[in-house]
Amino acid sequence: SAPFISDFFKEPRLIAILRVLSFVLIINSFGIIQRVMLVRRIDFKTQTKISIIASISSGAVAIVLAYFGFGVWSLVIRTLTMQFLVAFLLSISNKWKPSPVFSFHSFKRLFRFGSRLLVSGLLNTIYMNLYYVIIGKFFSATDLGYFSNGKKLEEVASHAVSTSLQRVSYPVLSSMQKEESRLRAGFAKIIRTSTYLNFPIMVFLAAIAGPLIDLLFGAKWLPSIPYFQILCFAGMLYPLHAINLNILQVKGRSDLFLKLEIIKKAIFTAIIIIVLLLKLGIIGLLWGSVLSSYISYFINTIYSKELISYSIKDQVKDILPSFLLSFTMGAIVYITGILMPGGDLIKLLVQTLVGFTTYIGLSKLFKIKELDIVKDLALSFVKKAKR
Repeated sequence: SAPFISDFFKEPRLIAILRVLSFVLIINSFGIIQRVMLVRRIDFKTQTKISIIASISSGAVAIVLAYFGFGVWSLVIRTLTMQFLVAFLLSISNKWKPSPVFSFHSFKRLFRFGSRLLVSGLLNTIYMNLYYVIIGKFFSATDLGYFSNGKKLEEVASHAVSTSLQRVSYPVLSSMQKEESRLRAGFAKIIRTSTYLNFPIMVFLAAIAGPLIDLLFGAKWLPSIPYFQILCFAGMLYPLHAINLNILQVKGRSDLFLKLEIIKKAIFTAIIIIVLLLKLGIIGLLWGSVLSSYISYFINTIYSKELISYSIKDQVKDILPSFLLSFTMGAIVYITGILMPGGDLIKLLVQTLVGFTTYIGLSKLFKIKELDIVKDLALSFVKKAKR
């Protein structure tokens, strides 16, 4: 399919690049089981070490290659190097070794559940990258660059939080699946804690977008500021999507998981078509993604109510304090940035201090319990890191 994709984007270099990058699929397969075993053991310390080593090493390779003029291939080789290191380190960190015998019994037992998750994952991957295709096809390469820059910066925060919470919450909730009341209480606690952490991060990033992008990338990337800010509002709900969908997996209902994905993607497609027909531009597409994110959240909560009696009303009640505190903090940080004289670095330092003290202060003022939970988690993490 590389020639077809190359023709679609009118970029001949994509043929060789895509064919080389396709090896990532093969490389990743050698570390899947080992990663799952670490997740089941809730061993995120090992996973974090592996990710850090792979990221730093592959990044160093990319910098050296870029210095010697390899251009885009430095990024391609970085991707391959990173995935190889991750797969290799996962393999040596586990004693598990694959058996040469194929088990039809295991395949049959797992296929019905796993195949639906596979289709759901493929759908999600396609739609997660759909905006790159649409913007690349209907808008300029410059516009795509601004969008890509804003998207990647937003994903650093939102996907890091949502991926971590999804990996942690699944094994924790699985251990409670036979105790309905305990499962519901655990689920509610994870929802409250995740929003207490993620909401302020995303709102804060939107508030400091101007000086942040100017400092990190320079004045030529300032047009990506509104893209980044809008994407931050969509990213606020990513952890909630992941945690609500985890309940379906915990309950073994991959059929409902797939059903929800199809419904959400149909709504997302309709929103994209309307935006394109009305010629609302990239800003319209991004606000469409925000609308789709909020609609998807309400859809995801439907089965949370049916399976564990935790309704959308209960969830909104639990997340509303963090929502209000975050936007109050964000408004204060944004106004501080407008009134604050000086360079970007000084402005960011002051905004960070103001944002942190405001959020913590409001949490203490309104006696938000999640503040104590986050403190305990932070202390626990520090103690483990010292060992």
